[in-house]
Amino acid sequence: MTSAAIRRRRSAIAAVAILALWWALPALGAPPAASPPSPPPKAPDPNADPSAGAPLAERLWHHRNLGKAFYENPTTQYEAVEELKKALDLAP
Repeated sequence: MTSAAIRRRRSAIAAVAILALWWALPALGAPPAASPPSPPPKAPDPNADPSAGAPLAERLWHHRNLGKAFYENPTTQYEAVEELKKALDLAP
């Protein structure tokens, strides 16, 4: 074996030993890694009903008004159906 081959073999053995130690440290009682940071607070849902806590009359007006606005815009007419359905669910 040439000296270059011996050096490559020694470095490969050293790399395997380092990897084995790295995997074995938690089992040997090494301190645990830092816990991951807590997730950031959630942003408010943009699809949430903004008038959810309002009185019934105000929520009804809100859904009817949005439904009418969506109906008058040709690109949002399908959304009008959803809003007017919400109004109908509130006051059948």
